Amino acid sequence: MTQAQGQELLDKGLTAKERIMIHLKDFHRYEKEVECPHGMTQSGIAEATELTLSHIPRNLKKLKAEGLVDEGKAYISGRSRRYKTYFPTNKGLKYIKKVTTEFGKIKVQADGEEKLLRQIIQQDRERSVLEIILSFLGEGETKKRAKPRGPELLGTFPDVQDFVDRVEELEELDKIFKEENTRMIVIYSSFGYGSSSLTSKFTRDLKKWTVMWVEMENLLDDILAHILEHLKNSGMFDGALNDIEDIRNPEKLVEMLGDKRFIIVFDDYFEIEEPVVEYFASLVEHIKVVEKLRIIVTARENTASYNRFYTILDIHDSTVGELHLGRMDIEACRVLLGVPDITDDALRRLYIFTKGSPSIMKTLASDDISYIESNTNYSVEEIKLMLHLKTFRKED
Repeated sequence: MTQAQGQELLDKGLTAKERIMIHLKDFHRYEKEVECPHGMTQSGIAEATELTLSHIPRNLKKLKAEGLVDEGKAYISGRSRRYKTYFPTNKGLKYIKKVTTEFGKIKVQADGEEKLLRQIIQQDRERSVLEIILSFLGEGETKKRAKPRGPELLGTFPDVQDFVDRVEELEELDKIFKEENTRMIVIYSSFGYGSSSLTSKFTRDLKKWTVMWVEMENLLDDILAHILEHLKNSGMFDGALNDIEDIRNPEKLVEMLGDKRFIIVFDDYFEIEEPVVEYFASLVEHIKVVEKLRIIVTARENTASYNRFYTILDIHDSTVGELHLGRMDIEACRVLLGVPDITDDALRRLYIFTKGSPSIMKTLASDDISYIESNTNYSVEEIKLMLHLKTFRKED
């Protein structure tokens, strides 16, 4: 391979397909293991390949269809539940060898001399093949230190360690977020259906954004106090903010943040006092004219009409985009229960009983009657019945 051909290959970079396959190169040996590394999960793949997590499921689906990747379930080190894991098939290993062989022929400068990339790969025992290739593409650890992958987070975000599924919803949310005129997104769901977790997952994957998480309160002053605290902690305004009066006018808040890649998340909008509704309605009007500021609101599906703060016109002109979350996929509920071999009939009964609520499924995974009773509206008898259903296992 000539120097020009090698440079052309480096300039072209790695496709998502190539990144994922090269990353999975050494995981073939874990195919039948009960416990596997985090790198075999969707989030592990996203971290290693520097791809957005919401795009990983779609790419893995394509690779499975091509016969390059297979899927399993295993416990992950340090976690109590089983997760989907991915590893290359024999066909996938042949594909990986072909790609790495091509990149191995490239001549690069390393340690003051010209070397073949395959020599560096063979000599470097600390980094993976993907990390080495990415380093010569101007990515990898050096780039990560200079520019962190994720956003700057202000506030307390819901934990997403056990987040599963919701692939279609994440893709739809991403589509709405990228709409040219959309400035506000309202995510509706019934209580416990995971709108907060979905929003946390989505915003954590947004690069170069500052994201503020604000827990909703009934009183406007309490909400403004949260905003003020987060803005002060951001260090973006150098003491220009003194008290909530500085942001009591929604126009002033929008003006301060309108030219910044800034997202405000208001979590759990439901039973709200009239001044709060008016404040949000004013936010909708003023945010129309800014370019960068975005607002995401998680709201209850049964929010009263008099607490709605935007109109059908705001939807028609795309200022506000709506997303409605329904039940979680039944197979995802199997994962949340932590019982991958539960019978289909028992799982279906639990799914109907809980209405597919991910939060309830997570709670049932504890097997602690007192804990479940304190975190749900079920009676002790109902809880015992559901826990009994969890004991039904598929025959080998």
